[in-house]
Amino acid sequence: MLLLRAIPVFLVPIFASMIILAGCRLNSARPEEELILAESFDEMCGPSPGASFFSTSKFIPISKGKNYGWKAEFVGRNSPLYLMNLRTGDIIRRIGGDWVGENHIDSFLQLHRLFCSKHPFTMVIERGGAFVGIGVRMVEVRREMLGIPVSIKPVAYEVQVEMIRKEEKKK
Repeated sequence: MLLLRAIPVFLVPIFASMIILAGCRLNSARPEEELILAESFDEMCGPSPGASFFSTSKFIPISKGKNYGWKAEFVGRNSPLYLMNLRTGDIIRRIGGDWVGENHIDSFLQLHRLFCSKHPFTMVIERGGAFVGIGVRMVEVRREMLGIPVSIKPVAYEVQVEMIRKEEKKK
């Protein structure tokens, strides 16, 4: 009681809200979320904070109906990206807007971190190019980190992506 009397009345709501927020944070934190770098959209699209994968690209938001994505603003190659459910190996959907870039791995990882900070059990994958092999290994590593069985059939998601492409052409 003496402690409560020593605290000015106007500070009580502030301390109470801090305690409540701390409790909410502890309850909502999940182990898989702790493994993921969750940068905000502004940080992703803003000036480089110094990390190597920020140094060569500026990402522009793209919105097309249910699809959404980012496009890197420098010259390079095109590559369609898809969001994969790591638990099932299913392709959830194509991320609208192909990304373009000569800094292939950095651009890929930047998109991967952005999407997976919102959806912990997903991963951004690429249909072709350098990530046919590397992407499979990345999926294995990520599944291992999240405690999901590592076995994956890379051909299965290649087939699923082809099916999605055919559906997109029909529309």
